[in-house]
Amino acid sequence: MIKRFGSIFAVVFLCTPAAVMSQEYDVYNLTEICGFSSATINNAGIVVGLGERKGLPFGMTFDANGCRPLDALRLPSWYDQHAFNYVDPIGINDRGQFVGRSGSARGIPGTDSEHHFMSPVVSDELISGHPPRRLTLKRRGVEGIARSINNDGLIVGSLFDIVVDPFFSQPFVFDRRSRVQLLRLHRGDVGGEALDVNDRNEAVGYSGARAPIGENGFTIGSRPTLWREGSVNRLPLAPGLSFGRANDINNYSVAVGMGREAVFGPGAEALLWEADGSVRILPGRRDESQVPYPHRQFNGFATAINDCGAVVGATGGDGAVIWTASGERYSLGALAGFGQDFDVNLMKGDRINNQGQIIAQSMRAVFLLNPRAGSSIAHGCETLTATYPPYKMLKPRSTKKSKAKGKKTVRQPTLRKKA
Repeated sequence: MIKRFGSIFAVVFLCTPAAVMSQEYDVYNLTEICGFSSATINNAGIVVGLGERKGLPFGMTFDANGCRPLDALRLPSWYDQHAFNYVDPIGINDRGQFVGRSGSARGIPGTDSEHHFMSPVVSDELISGHPPRRLTLKRRGVEGIARSINNDGLIVGSLFDIVVDPFFSQPFVFDRRSRVQLLRLHRGDVGGEALDVNDRNEAVGYSGARAPIGENGFTIGSRPTLWREGSVNRLPLAPGLSFGRANDINNYSVAVGMGREAVFGPGAEALLWEADGSVRILPGRRDESQVPYPHRQFNGFATAINDCGAVVGATGGDGAVIWTASGERYSLGALAGFGQDFDVNLMKGDRINNQGQIIAQSMRAVFLLNPRAGSSIAHGCETLTATYPPYKMLKPRSTKKSKAKGKKTVRQPTLRKKA
């Protein structure tokens, strides 16, 4: 049958029990339809993500033509003829350009011999048919992930050095007119990630200093961070919270994420930062029963926000949730007709677009939730009329002046050296 969602038509095969009618949503099991293990969606309703074919990872897209694999075969292999390439799409803009990571892997899948090397990748394949291409990195031994791309083609993500220090990633920006450039960190911080960029050229994520784990280990004590033009800004945390991250920012400069009492452990809260920088906790619910799932120790966390202020994420007691622009919280599992068993209920909401379409996950599958006509929950952004003028392009960490012409040129920074 043909099922309309958003502005496109998708083919849903009759032999696949993928569509479940519910009061608020039509539910599409993308794992059964296309083999997705993770996915994201743009405002046109085009889904891209990582799937599996014959036991091997493979980039996939789900659109008006149904499911099809993305072209990774023409990427140059970093190994010999026994290696295979794949693309893992993580972000997609409204033009259909997607970014993520490309993997070159060898060995027997699912065994200790399997090994992957990752590089940030960008692709116009859905627009022009050209295959994905890896972003240019300065030297070998550096790997990375491209996390987000805005409608002007500005890309952000994270890099790490597998030889020097593989545990501390570095946020980067790439605008197609230069190489990958590292973004600034706060003084004293050792690493971070840029997780999303909006059409105003604002990026959010986290940066932080070393934080001890036990006697011999360290991690990043992350703090939510906003990059705008040439500045790096700490986003405030709610009282009682010490660490956190900003996961997403919409085109009205409203960001969402999470905060925690400690680097690890329970006590997470879903946070929303208004455009003026103020922060508030989104209402959550902790699961008080003794369920052996770390996810249920959370009061809440927010993963994505659309331009009309609808937020998706999860709480410990509800699993996947949506917060409306007015602050009301609803269980996505209940709205989509899922049961209360944690193994089959929706675990978290991953993405929401301006039509109210949601990508959500259970323990075993990835789903597309398409709001039905006449839904009582305000999802979409059909009435938006405001404009959002962009800021200047994000600037890298350092610049130097050219003595010959007096112009500023970008100095190529390197990752932190081992002491």
